[in-house]
Amino acid sequence: MLQGVRAVELGTTITAPLTTMLLADLGADVIKVERPGGDPFRSFRGAGSPFFETFNRGKRSVVIDLAKADEQAKMRVLLRTAHVFVDNVHPRVLARIGLDPAVL
Repeated sequence: MLQGVRAVELGTTITAPLTTMLLADLGADVIKVERPGGDPFRSFRGAGSPFFETFNRGKRSVVIDLAKADEQAKMRVLLRTAHVFVDNVHPRVLARIGLDPAVL
């Protein structure tokens, strides 16, 4: 149903990953952006968290260090290829890394 749609996810734990899991289940190409060291949810309650595996099935993953300006630029390039951006990041953090609504 969503073949040809690309979603970029910047999120952890459940809300954003659940949303993009459903998009992936419907055929969207979902790219999960993780910080260096990976999404902390990967090790929730031990290594190889089944929660992480469940909520992130069907996605591709890329590491981008959004604390660095050149990496922020990579994120903006990635977002230009997306139809959907899903996040569960505080708005102040998005503004600090150059991803506030005005920029997007």
